[in-house]
Amino acid sequence: GQACATFDYAESGMKLTLWVDEKSGALVKRVVEMAMPFTFEGSITTTYQAAQGGLQFPSMNEIKMSILIPFKKGKMELRDTYSNWFERL
Repeated sequence: GQACATFDYAESGMKLTLWVDEKSGALVKRVVEMAMPFTFEGSITTTYQAAQGGLQFPSMNEIKMSILIPFKKGKMELRDTYSNWFERL
C-alpha cells in the first residue's frame, strides 16, 4: 500500500477519519461514522483516485446504516463505484 497520514476528528456522536498520501498530500480515503442512541448508527466511506490532470475524484462510496429504534430494527447498505471522471476546461 501507499504511505498515508491519518487525521481524526470526533464530536457529539460523529467521528471523521481522513487518509492523506504523505508524498502528494492527496486525499485517499474518508470515513464518517455517526451514532445516536436508540435511533441509528452508520458510516459513509469514500475512496478517491487521481484523474489525468491530477485532481482527486471519488472512486467508491459505501453507506452502511442500522436503525436502532426499539421494535423497528433495520439495516441498509449501498455501494456506488465511479469511473470515467474527466476534467472540464
